[in-house]
Amino acid sequence: MLFRQWQVIGVLHWRNLILRGITLSVVLAGTIPGFAQWVAIAQPPTSVFDVYALNADTVIVAADVGKMMRSTDGGESWSVFQTPFTWQNFSTIDFPTPTVGYAGGGADFAQQCLIRTTDGGATWDTLSNENFSSGTIDEVEFLNADTGFFTAWSLRRTFDGGLTNTIVPLGNYVRCSAIAWADTTCFFATVHWLGGDAGEVCILRSHDLMQTWDTVHTEFVSEGQGAERIITRMEFVDPDHGFAVGRSGSFLKTSDGGQSWIVSTIASGDDITDLSFTSPATGWVAAGSVLRTDDGGGTWVAQQQDTMDVIQRLHMVDEQRGFAVAWQRIFRTENGGGPNAIPEHIAGAGLFLYPNPACDRITVGTVGQERIIALSVVDLMGRSTPLEWADSRTTGVSHLAEGVHVVVARTNKNSLRRTLVIDR
Repeated sequence: MLFRQWQVIGVLHWRNLILRGITLSVVLAGTIPGFAQWVAIAQPPTSVFDVYALNADTVIVAADVGKMMRSTDGGESWSVFQTPFTWQNFSTIDFPTPTVGYAGGGADFAQQCLIRTTDGGATWDTLSNENFSSGTIDEVEFLNADTGFFTAWSLRRTFDGGLTNTIVPLGNYVRCSAIAWADTTCFFATVHWLGGDAGEVCILRSHDLMQTWDTVHTEFVSEGQGAERIITRMEFVDPDHGFAVGRSGSFLKTSDGGQSWIVSTIASGDDITDLSFTSPATGWVAAGSVLRTDDGGGTWVAQQQDTMDVIQRLHMVDEQRGFAVAWQRIFRTENGGGPNAIPEHIAGAGLFLYPNPACDRITVGTVGQERIIALSVVDLMGRSTPLEWADSRTTGVSHLAEGVHVVVARTNKNSLRRTLVIDR
C-alpha cells in the first residue's frame, strides 16, 4: 500500500532524498501523520471487528468477548456494553432503523450469538445462542425491524425480529458468504460450493424472500483458485447499482439491478474485507488499508492513514465522513479520504520562505493578501512545534533538529505549508 511505501522512504536521511531527486513535498505528504486521511481516534482495550455509523455522531462498534461499543460524539468518547456472551466475538452489525439494530458473532468452539438493540445501540438484548453450524454469524441484513437474513455458513431468515429463525434451502450450495437488499422486494445472496479447491461461485437473486431465486451470475473456478474467489461482502446503493468484493482483490459491479455483473480485480490483489459506497460512482473498500474510487470501481486510489494497522471494516456516513476499524484501533475520516493526502486548501502555493536550507532564522511570507496568524513546524515523525510569530516576517529555527520539516502557516483564510530543510 502507498502508506507503507511512504513510510519506508520517510526514514531515509533527508540528504539521500535530495540526492535521489525525490520531491520533498511529495514525500512529506505521505509520511506526516497530521495530514493523514484516516486518523486513529481510539485504541480500545479489546479487539474490534465491525463498525456501523448511524450518523456522523452515533457510531457502533462490534468487539470481542461479547462487547459492543457506542459513541455519540463522533468517536471522541466511547461507552461499552457487556453482553452475556463472554466467549464470543461480535463481527457484524446492521441497523434497519435509527433505533433498531442487530449484531451477530460467535466463536469457532462456542455457540453463535445474535443480539438486538431498540435504543440506537445503548443497550442490547439477547435473541439466540444456538449452534447453527460451524463458525460464526458473518453477516446480518435486515429489511426492517422484523424481517431479515443472516449468514452462519448457511443462510437463515427471521420474520419476528430474530426471536425465531429458519434455514433457507440452498440446494447444492454449501455456504452463503454475502447478502444484500437491493430494495424492499429484491434480495441477493452469494453462495458457493467447492470440490477440493475447484467449484462455483454464484450470485442468487430473489423477489419473494428467498422462497425462489434466479442465478444471475456464475463463476467457475478451477483447482487452486476456489478459495481465492469467495465473495465476502455485497452492497447496493440503489435498486440498479450494486457492488461485491472478496478475496484476492475480487470486485464485481452491476448497473442493471443484478441481471449482469462485471468482474474485475483491484490492482493490489489483496483480500477485500469490506466496502462502503455512497453513490454509484463513489465508494471505498478495506483491503488492509483503504482504497477509494470515484468512477464506480474503474480506478482506485490508496488512502493514507496515520498508523500501520490493518483496516478490516469501514462505513461511510456520506462522501466526507466515515469510520473504520482495525483489530485494536478505530479510525475516522472527515475529508472522505480524498485523492490527496494533504487537502488542496493547504497545498502551500501561496507560502514562501527563505533561506532554504536554513540554519538559524528564516523569512516567511504569503503571496497575495493572506495574513499569517500563527506558525508551526512538523517533523517527519509528525511532531508539531509552534514557531514565534509577531508579523515580523522572520522567525528563529535554531532550536530545530537537522533534517526535513514542514512549516505550517495558519492564515486569516486557510492553512498553507512549505517544506523546510535545516542544515548545519
